[in-house]
Amino acid sequence: YPRFQNNLNKITKSYQNKNKLNDSTFPDHAILYALFLTFKWEYSFAILASTLAYGFIIVAPILIKELIDVVENKVLIPSSPINDGVGYAVGIALCTAFAGLFYNHCLQNSKLVGAHARSIITKSLMEKSFTITSKSKHDFSNSKVFTLMSSDLSKIDMAISYFPFVVAIPLPFIAGVAILIVNIGVASLTGIGIFVISMALLSVPASFLLKYREKSAQYTDKRVGLMREVLNSMKMIKLYAWENAYHEKIIEERSKESYFIFLCEWITNTVYAIVFNLSPLASMTAFLVLYAIDRSKSSAGAVFSSLALYNTLTNLIADFPMLLSFCTAGWVSVKRVAEFLKSPIEPFQFEEQAKIGGNT
Repeated sequence: YPRFQNNLNKITKSYQNKNKLNDSTFPDHAILYALFLTFKWEYSFAILASTLAYGFIIVAPILIKELIDVVENKVLIPSSPINDGVGYAVGIALCTAFAGLFYNHCLQNSKLVGAHARSIITKSLMEKSFTITSKSKHDFSNSKVFTLMSSDLSKIDMAISYFPFVVAIPLPFIAGVAILIVNIGVASLTGIGIFVISMALLSVPASFLLKYREKSAQYTDKRVGLMREVLNSMKMIKLYAWENAYHEKIIEERSKESYFIFLCEWITNTVYAIVFNLSPLASMTAFLVLYAIDRSKSSAGAVFSSLALYNTLTNLIADFPMLLSFCTAGWVSVKRVAEFLKSPIEPFQFEEQAKIGGNT
């Protein structure tokens, strides 16, 4: 926690000096940047491990192609050796093993950083809640602070845990595209074009997903605030028979919250439905074009390794909606936490700190 606080203070001072500000304002991304500086080695290793995991997954189809060529050659020429085939088979097994190993190491380190980040931000929120002004306490009620410490921090934890996979996707995707072009030539560009167009279309619901996440978080705060009010004022509610009024109000806020949550889930599931159909569509289109323009490259090894590559690229993109959902929800929560941490504190806090510093 001291390292995080020190990094956040440096970022805040740099931002204030650059913009000539005197208050406690800092950019929303300062929290994430301070966390990265605090756990830079662990998180950098997680990003590297995720990149290597995807890299081994992309390399495996190359070995599959060579193995199929060896088997095909063995069928045509029975006296040919199989030494290379054994090596390719061992290589495929090692690629699969190393991909799983680095994937688990990435998940372990990223989740460890996410758990530490959750505890650090929880302490920051607790310390801030004791020093904010009366106006800030009115803007950030106990229920809203409770929501920040529970729901929002959980979303930040998930976003930090899975963000290394988002960073690692572009490089293996580019490598897979290059291998496809080598395997089946320009015909692969038709399938790749379908991937690119689909990814461009997926950016449209992403903007709506971020907007609906923010809306659902607002209604979650209102619902939690009403529930805490009911629990704290149960005797008064029973005395004046306000049960029906509170019940209707809670149901109303919960209905609005559920509406936006269902919209987010509908968008995510729609994106999943589109992504899971990309592999058959892209591979079928590429092979039809290949059959029409150049049959000489349609060998068994090239076709099956390309099909495996299309499936691999589909798996990379299939993870994208889930990762996008985690990251958008985490970013919305980071902005909400930053808004609270930027709230002003009582002036007497500075005086007490100065007295304590003078006495020591």
